[in-house]
Amino acid sequence: MKKQILNIGKALSKAEQKAINGGALIPQPIGCPIVLLAAPPEGCRWVQNPLTCRYKLVCDAITAY
Repeated sequence: MKKQILNIGKALSKAEQKAINGGALIPQPIGCPIVLLAAPPEGCRWVQNPLTCRYKLVCDAITAY
C-alpha cells in the first residue's frame, strides 16, 4: 500500500518546486530592538507585530465591575 501511494504523481525538479506558490507566508523578523514593557494586567499579554516592531495589549476576557 505504501509503495502504491509513493508512486502517485511525479518527482518535481528544483525549478518546479520553487515555482509552486502554496502554504502560508511567514514574516521574517527585521531585527526589532528589545523593549522593556510594563507587566500586563492579569489575563492580558503583549503581542508584537514583527513587521512594524510595535506591541499591542491583548486581553482574553474583560469583565466590568
